[in-house]
Amino acid sequence: MCRTLEDQMTEYKMKSEEGQRIINDFTMQKAKLQTENGELTRQLEEKSAFVSQLTRRKQSYTQQIEDLKRQLEEEVKGAAKNALAHAVQSARHDCDLLREQYEEDSSYTMLWFSHLNCNQM
Repeated sequence: MCRTLEDQMTEYKMKSEEGQRIINDFTMQKAKLQTENGELTRQLEEKSAFVSQLTRRKQSYTQQIEDLKRQLEEEVKGAAKNALAHAVQSARHDCDLLREQYEEDSSYTMLWFSHLNCNQM
């Protein structure tokens, strides 16, 4: 009976040692996973900060693009107004020249008719 108890005790001691080794292995794996989790959490925070920075930049660039579009539209409108003003001024000048030519031609025609009437009388 002593022998059986000693055998059982030895078996329990071996199982206890094996259990302790398993607990130690799990403890080491847990520590390793906690370290890895900490590193991944840090990387995630860095990436999140980077995404936030990119989002802010995108918003800033979008605003700049909208501002530039408005500025371009204003410049195009201004250029179109200037072109139209120039075209109107040019048309007025042409009109004045044509009016002068018409008046001059009318004067010659009137003189010619009066000269013709004088010769017929």
